[in-house]
Amino acid sequence: MRYLRIPLGFLLLVLTFVIGVVGRDTLHERWLIENAKQIRPGMSESEVTTILGSPTSRHMSDITGVYWCYGSDSFQDRADYCGEVEIEMSSTRPGRVLKVLPIIP
Repeated sequence: MRYLRIPLGFLLLVLTFVIGVVGRDTLHERWLIENAKQIRPGMSESEVTTILGSPTSRHMSDITGVYWCYGSDSFQDRADYCGEVEIEMSSTRPGRVLKVLPIIP
């Protein structure tokens, strides 16, 4: 029993960490979805960042402009992950929102 203390303690530490991170990510995703409902087409970049903060990532598009992605999945690669909220920013009216797209049900 004495030799099981360290592995069991380490396992408990890892499980606590994983559960904490997943819980934080879940709460943050809910917060993003609720606040993204305030974003409307035509809003400026500064209005969006005031409501949601800086985007997790930005993706260029040849057709419309830039996609701002918001997410918090700590276990995904940020380059491939866009999260719960995606905002399409205009190239014809720089710095303005075209549409808000929820991308993960």
